Amino acid sequence: MTRKPIFWLILLLLSISGILFAVRYFGQAFPLVSLDLRMNHQQAMDNARQLAKENGWGTLQFQQAASFQLDSTTQHYVELEAGGNDAFRQMLKGDFYSPYTWVVRHFQEGEKHEVRLRFTPAGEFYGFTEQLPEDEPGAVLTVEAARAMAETVATDKWGTDLNAYQQIESSKETRPGGRVDHTFVYERPNPKINQEIKQGHYRLTLVI
Repeated sequence: MTRKPIFWLILLLLSISGILFAVRYFGQAFPLVSLDLRMNHQQAMDNARQLAKENGWGTLQFQQAASFQLDSTTQHYVELEAGGNDAFRQMLKGDFYSPYTWVVRHFQEGEKHEVRLRFTPAGEFYGFTEQLPEDEPGAVLTVEAARAMAETVATDKWGTDLNAYQQIESSKETRPGGRVDHTFVYERPNPKINQEIKQGHYRLTLVI
């Protein structure tokens, strides 16, 4: 059968149809993004090292690992629930959230104490988390004192405009070493991720 011209003609037509279909719908299925990528791998590690030193984050001796990551969970939510590919592209153009970030990890093998620092593709500092061992001692602050400290650092040191947010959640957890960790979640009423259907909120989390 494969020697008959009709077979190859049909195969050729199917191939052409597949190519035309892919060209027509590729942009919808896999939207291309344009990023202002002004920070490279080495710059991310250098900036992270300097910030950790200035702020006393992590341990004195550490290894570094850096990667450029996409928050695929947020991408899938926006594309499936909050407006589709166009809404995700608009998010990339805005200043409220960066799905793409450089993530630099400071760690030591076998140690639970580590730091992760994030930067936008343009090289702006975008936040950090410091993971401490469960049994490491620390402050035992009231909710009010912890919130005041977290908000002061966020506004005075990192320039966060908390007036644009509303606190929606708070929690605390007492660790085995006696330390009390506090988490505060804030939500931005406006704008929504998708302004047309008024769906999707931007949130900010502070942990102390």
